Amino acid sequence: MKMERSLLTTKDFRKGMFSITSSKTNLHELNLSDPNVIQWLILYRDQIDIYFNSNANRFFDQAGDVRELNQELINTYIYLDNIIQESQLTDEQLALLKLLFMGYTLYDVATLHHSDVPVRKIKRKFERICNIIWTTNTSKWNRWVHQHVLHTQLKQCKTCLYQLPKVKSHFRKRSDHKGDGFYNVCRACEKRKRNQRKRSDTQFGKNNAEINKLSRNTL
Repeated sequence: MKMERSLLTTKDFRKGMFSITSSKTNLHELNLSDPNVIQWLILYRDQIDIYFNSNANRFFDQAGDVRELNQELINTYIYLDNIIQESQLTDEQLALLKLLFMGYTLYDVATLHHSDVPVRKIKRKFERICNIIWTTNTSKWNRWVHQHVLHTQLKQCKTCLYQLPKVKSHFRKRSDHKGDGFYNVCRACEKRKRNQRKRSDTQFGKNNAEINKLSRNTL
C-alpha cells in the first residue's frame, strides 16, 4: 500500500483548505511563510502546475493546447523555484525534489532504493528540505523589512557575499568589540559550515568503523 503523499496535518489542511480537488483553494493564501504550504506545493506540483515541464502555450500565434493563464500559480512557483536556488541545497536534496516534482511519492522514492531506505527516512529528509526552504524565505523577508522599512545598515558576508542587515539575527557579535563589533561571516554560513563539518566527521567515523571491521575479519 502506497504512503499518502500529503504530510500535512494542521487543522486547515485537514479541512481541505488547500485541497487539490477543491475549487475554493485561494492561491493568494499560498505563501512560503508556512512549511506546510511548502510541502503541499512540492508534493502536488505535478497535479496543479500545468506549466511545469510543459512546452504548451509558448507560442500564442500558433494553434495548440490553449490553457487558462493562472498568474497567481505561475508567480507562486517562480518564487518557490527562486527560493530553492537560494537555499543552497545539496545534490541529494535537489535530486529528491526533482523526483517529487515529477510526481513520485515518498513511498516511490524509497522503493527506488530497493527498500534499503525506509519511507520514514525519506520523509525526514523531505521535511528537512522544506525547513531549509522556509528558513531561506524567512531570512529573505527579514532582509527586505530591514532594508526597505527599517532602513538598517547593511554588512556583506565574506562567505556568501550577501548584503545583510547588520543585526544580531544575521551576524554574531564579537566579544572583543573589534571592527564594527560583528563577525564577517553571517550566521547562516556559519551554520552551513558546521553542518558540513558534522557530515564529514560522520562519514569519517563510518569509514573508520568499516576499516576496523575489515581488519578484525582478516586477522
